[in-house]
Amino acid sequence: MFFAVDFDITLTQWSFVASENFRATCRMLGRDRMEIYDHSRVCDWAREDAMIADLGGANS
Repeated sequence: MFFAVDFDITLTQWSFVASENFRATCRMLGRDRMEIYDHSRVCDWAREDAMIADLGGANS
């Protein structure tokens, strides 16, 4: 499942708000079913926080 953040989020907002929502969704759906469609910063933050599926790409 793909999820998005619909505004220009800051790292602080990611760390204290959005990541908690994604973390809860991860627990419900499983990390292997999580993907984020968003700005590259958000995708990087989600990958660094292990909140999206590891698809085994070169940058995993």
